[in-house]
Amino acid sequence: MIAQRRRRRGVFLVELLVVISVTAILIFLCATLIQLFLRLQKTERTLLTERAALSRLARDLRRDAHAATHAETNESLVLDRPDGTRVEYRAREGALDRVERANGEVRRRESYRLPVRVVVAFEILKDELAPRIALTLARPLGERRGEERLEVRIEAEMARHRRLSKTGEVSHANPR
Repeated sequence: MIAQRRRRRGVFLVELLVVISVTAILIFLCATLIQLFLRLQKTERTLLTERAALSRLARDLRRDAHAATHAETNESLVLDRPDGTRVEYRAREGALDRVERANGEVRRRESYRLPVRVVVAFEILKDELAPRIALTLARPLGERRGEERLEVRIEAEMARHRRLSKTGEVSHANPR
């Protein structure tokens, strides 16, 4: 009698362990890649939000300074307009607040999100032609990996929209 060999139609345990191991490695690599993409998206979204806030802050500060006739600075910046409106910029942790008051009542309140660990400084620069307002945002080089030095300076000329007409009356130019 000839010995017949039977063909086995199953999977060996070793083959099954190899397939499970390769699958686990692939899942780990995919999860790590997804986590990296999510972290990158969060960082980019934060940078975009900060840049948009700085852009709005620069626009509003310039508009307020151009319309202001008087400015004071200590821990905050206070701008007085000819119509009696007073605008105050005050720094707090992670944000800069803008409060507009008319007749002692708050008319408008805005907050601008600032980058982490930023130091805010207000200055009034006396110039021959017209005084200027300067806002400096600075962050020293950090210990965090990948954190860059940041320095933003926003300057605006005061009373730019107020011009004397030929009759000596004050007129307001169109702001641009």
